[in-house]
Amino acid sequence: MRIQMFTQRKPWYLLLLLPLILLLGGLPVDNQLTAFHSAEELEYFQENNHLLQADTSEFFATSSLCINCHSFDPDGRASVDAQGNDVNVVDDWRASMMANSARDPFWRAKVSHEVLVNPSHKVDIETSCTSCHAPLGHYRAVLTGSELYLISDMLQDNFGIDGVY
Repeated sequence: MRIQMFTQRKPWYLLLLLPLILLLGGLPVDNQLTAFHSAEELEYFQENNHLLQADTSEFFATSSLCINCHSFDPDGRASVDAQGNDVNVVDDWRASMMANSARDPFWRAKVSHEVLVNPSHKVDIETSCTSCHAPLGHYRAVLTGSELYLISDMLQDNFGIDGVY
């Protein structure tokens, strides 16, 4: 009976805290913005954004379209923590294993080896492996009616080569 009463209560007090949280979250903590990356690294990222292929489909968008909102904000209004430190996800993601999962030479070599050892299972092996290493390309293909997504498909596809978000 006591448990039932607790689950039926509405957390009305959270509604009172929400404006306070929003007010405090919008106040600048410090005028000094600390970038996680050096000035040289930030310049490199800006100069090489063209290396990321911009593409959209009815289901997904490639990572290059995320840069405008989710990368370093020199004004310190977005992607910063309470101390004003840069915490943007794009710059950190670009250098990660997740972002490079479809480009990883070790993974590609391992898939090639598995196909050489089991040539009759090539389609199953590559389709299975791309579901994790190139999920946007793989699932876009599945959602548009394809039953397979091979490494050769991934190499021709901006979505496949974009890695894991």
